[in-house]
Amino acid sequence: QVKIDWSLPEGRAEGDKCRSSHLRDYPIINTVTLRAGQPWLEVVTEVNNTVEDHYLQVCFPTGIPSTHVATQGQFDVLERLIVRDDDTPYTETPMTEHPMNSFVDRSNGYIGLALLNEGLKAYEAQDDAACTIALSLIRAYPLQICVTQDMLTDYSQMDKGSQCLGKQRFCYAIFPHAGDWEQGKVWRASERFNLAFQACQMGPTKHGTEPLTKSFLEIQPEGLHVSAVKRSEQAGGWVIRLFNPSREKQRGTLRLNAGQTGPLKVQSPVERVQSEFALPAGKGQPWEQVRLVTLEELPERDLAMDKDGWVQFEIGRKQILTLEFLPGGSA
Repeated sequence: QVKIDWSLPEGRAEGDKCRSSHLRDYPIINTVTLRAGQPWLEVVTEVNNTVEDHYLQVCFPTGIPSTHVATQGQFDVLERLIVRDDDTPYTETPMTEHPMNSFVDRSNGYIGLALLNEGLKAYEAQDDAACTIALSLIRAYPLQICVTQDMLTDYSQMDKGSQCLGKQRFCYAIFPHAGDWEQGKVWRASERFNLAFQACQMGPTKHGTEPLTKSFLEIQPEGLHVSAVKRSEQAGGWVIRLFNPSREKQRGTLRLNAGQTGPLKVQSPVERVQSEFALPAGKGQPWEQVRLVTLEELPERDLAMDKDGWVQFEIGRKQILTLEFLPGGSA
């Protein structure tokens, strides 16, 4: 645990030209955890934000010179320039802070350092000697709505929500890796950091027939990602939506529920207890048809499925693909 005894101005000074000369104590507590077999270092930063009008970042000198950073976006990984062009046609200084989802990564192609995060949505990559990446933790500002220069509505004294006051807790991780974000499997690491496994214990039953290890949904290669598993809107089957954030076309394979539709009868929680968690007698049937559909789930073309239930497909770079699995008599 690393404690920082800090002091910050309590807010902006009258006239909004500078910050207050009166300081308040601002302790920061960082809890750093390294778990056995885990490739990243976890950090939890806790603060009690008692001051206003400030911008709090945590900065990491990576020591990795690069012209770009890679950051997770919506169904994609975006690459953004670090160096800003000074010859800008705009009168305002360009923003150096950019949005992200679960990670930002800086790599020179041989080694990289990714910052994984839980719920933080902004970063800043700096063109300095230390090759710094910063995560934005708090952006506290007065709530003012200005439509024109002559019409300013100031809510800052009656509504302090934009000041982010009170206890705050931030979770992020430091993940060094080989290669770039794709070779280093940074996306997978960010998902594991955000979506931890949950262990559940069930009572023993004499009716178990399924193997001890089984996957409801299997997909290869692991660079492809599933964004939705849902009931089909029209045909009574199931829809799997996946996407390819990489720079290359991928050949993939996918299997849903080991190629079977699963039990024909759905039990209620009470029925499951009454049957001592025995699965219904009906073991379902093999999927009869698999097809590509649009986002609206309109059919496009059929896909072949082998005897073990695996479906092969191609998915282009930065592409979203939707597959529909149909039981017998549903098409």
